[in-house]
Amino acid sequence: MVLVLFASHLQAQTISQLRLIGLHRTKPQIIYRELGFEPGRPLAYSDSMKLIWQQRLQTLKLFNQVEIQPYNGGDTLTIDFLERWYYWVQPEGGFADRNFHSWWKNKELSRLWMGGTLRVNNLLGEQKGLIFRAVLGYNQAFGLGVSVPFLKSRHCNSWLVFWENQKNHEMGVNSIQNQWQFYRLNDGFVQDLSQLRIEWKHRFEFHQQLAVQMKFQRFGVDTSAWLINPDLMLKEARLDMADQKGLLNQGTVTLGVGGVRDTRNFIHYPTSGSEWKYGAMVYLQTMKGPIRNALELESRYRKFYSISSRRSLACMVLARYRMGEITYPLMRQMGYGMDYVRGFESQVMDGNGLILSKLAFRYAVLPNNTKMNLGILPKAYEKIPIQAWFNIFADVGRVLQPYQRNLNPLGNQTLGSVGFGCDALIYYDALVRTDLSFNPNFKRWVFNLTFYHAL
Repeated sequence: MVLVLFASHLQAQTISQLRLIGLHRTKPQIIYRELGFEPGRPLAYSDSMKLIWQQRLQTLKLFNQVEIQPYNGGDTLTIDFLERWYYWVQPEGGFADRNFHSWWKNKELSRLWMGGTLRVNNLLGEQKGLIFRAVLGYNQAFGLGVSVPFLKSRHCNSWLVFWENQKNHEMGVNSIQNQWQFYRLNDGFVQDLSQLRIEWKHRFEFHQQLAVQMKFQRFGVDTSAWLINPDLMLKEARLDMADQKGLLNQGTVTLGVGGVRDTRNFIHYPTSGSEWKYGAMVYLQTMKGPIRNALELESRYRKFYSISSRRSLACMVLARYRMGEITYPLMRQMGYGMDYVRGFESQVMDGNGLILSKLAFRYAVLPNNTKMNLGILPKAYEKIPIQAWFNIFADVGRVLQPYQRNLNPLGNQTLGSVGFGCDALIYYDALVRTDLSFNPNFKRWVFNLTFYHAL
């Protein structure tokens, strides 16, 4: 579909017509909003604004490709879009073990889990979305949510409401020798977690946001697991619940307030700009007794430097600290999710906080605008953007106030590693990452496979 939009009062270096190609569902008003275009009024043009417009349009996550044609005078600017699929499935899968390296030792197929998240994108052409999540296998989960995006480029709000239930036959109940100690119930679920997350964001201007999150959580743990480590629950559980059978339930209301300043380029894998996330979170916890408080402070900063068209540097610094009545689930700091020193994926460092930094040199193996053509998809989606980046990296980190420091010696040390790997990206955000890193503490190379950004 081609749309030609007219305005009046032509001026030098201004745009009075927009020619939008490839919009099948997205409403033109979404494009107006990001460019600051109003029919009937000319739009100032410059090369720097062209780059900003392209970044904003790509950030919408509605398009696999956005190409703004060169402006050669006249009064028309042409923008060519390749919309994403309206229904987008993000596959999920993994191992009940710590990671691929740990699972490979026994190769138990029964310990795999798989599923995915279905996103109904661009609902009614207005960028709103529905979210469905389902996971089956050793771990199970079901979730349902709705998202309402920012409706303007500045001074506007967005919403996300998401409910989810997760059940596990196995859970980590403690750490000894920096290894997670798993407890398993083959004939039942040792952990049952339900939570409702409500998130509100205010965009002051394109690069700066305020985020407020409210989370209502019911955390259920089988009594037999709590008897192994009473720190799994609040202290009230130690007084009158030791003789109960089944799940012990702890309720938590979490309120988080934070900010984001994000100037990264979103056209491809980030190679320039920075991102700073910071905030505080209050936990109000109860188990049939008084409310117990905990507080979390966190700051995460990432910076990207472009060296050439194919070379770039990336660095990250993270600091987090928790205080108050901290149960063991809140002591999981380094070695979880994206926060780990590569080469130590099989170890955990628990405590009240952490300091972590990462540095990487990246080289683009494939040139920009590389695409695959499968020939089996609808014409609008047959071109699949693909990127591949070679990385050389170094990590260093340390946990603060280690948990059971006499049983977990790595928690008392500053850890570091170096290595190299490759990131492959499809559709700009579907990532497959392989790392080969050297662990100096154990004098060995460690291979790992992940599906998210660690930097």
